Amino acid sequence: GADVLRTYIMFMGDYEKAAVYFGVSTRMRPDCAQYRAALRSAVAALCMGAVSSLIIAACTALFREQIVHIYNDDPAVTALAMSLLLLGSCYQLVDALQTISIGILRAYNDTRIISLVCFTSYWIIGLPLGFTLARTDWLVPAMGPAGFWISYIVALGFGALCYLIRVHHLHGLDAEAVRRRIQR
Repeated sequence: GADVLRTYIMFMGDYEKAAVYFGVSTRMRPDCAQYRAALRSAVAALCMGAVSSLIIAACTALFREQIVHIYNDDPAVTALAMSLLLLGSCYQLVDALQTISIGILRAYNDTRIISLVCFTSYWIIGLPLGFTLARTDWLVPAMGPAGFWISYIVALGFGALCYLIRVHHLHGLDAEAVRRRIQR
């Protein structure tokens, strides 16, 4: 839990940097060269987040046994924690992309879509799917905690995809349209 929180905080830092740089660049400097630089910085933040999350995912997957043994030596707890850490490593990429994309959308002043996608991801997709996978045998035999993690990965993936599509759409706008959008 604490290790996952540390990686999320790292991506939050990337998202805040991307949002601040992009927002300042598009608000304070109206020339097109600065706007293109802001677009490049947003893409760079997404790429850096993707690469760093893949490194963290690989390290988590490779060293999950050592990570678990830092906290516990009980064989049953260790086996469960190692399987959950494997799932936790799978969610790193989508979590990084969705977190940084949210920062970019906030810089665009496009917060309604964030609320809509967040609600849909977690309440419409994640929670029902988590309950179904973890506690019932409607789709597969009840998976317990792994079912909730899998549904969380699916919900994050849906959110990341939606946010990335929206960022791509907004990046297609010209600089003046973006400035009008931000100033509303």
